[in-house]
Amino acid sequence: MKLLLWLSCFLLLLSGCRLLEDKVAINEKSTVVYQKVATTHAEAKRLGNVLLSYGYFNTIDKRTVYLNKKENQYQVTFIINKELFLSDKENLVQGFKVWQDWLREYAFGYSPTLVIIADEQKHTLYKIDGTSTLQHP
Repeated sequence: MKLLLWLSCFLLLLSGCRLLEDKVAINEKSTVVYQKVATTHAEAKRLGNVLLSYGYFNTIDKRTVYLNKKENQYQVTFIINKELFLSDKENLVQGFKVWQDWLREYAFGYSPTLVIIADEQKHTLYKIDGTSTLQHP
């Protein structure tokens, strides 16, 4: 009986976590996952369309970007291969700084925007907040 109760609670918790986020498919290869408590479907779609129009999303490479918002700051997490990042960190960070500027302007109407570069396990490799110089976590 206790096992059944424990399993029921676990499944309820697990389904609750999934209810907190949703996905927007931009095309067959490109997805924006967004936190429903903090952001909207429309914001995720707008982000995806900007990423598509500027060439980050395409129909060749499978890519997922994560969107959240904390304390009125949008947070966009890009997943990148850690070895690739470490091998060309300076150039990649400069490139993502450009993305941060574009997203702040075109996706979020000049709202504060944090770009997070993360590895495949979503561990933060670098943060770019756009309010100062580049930041390491």
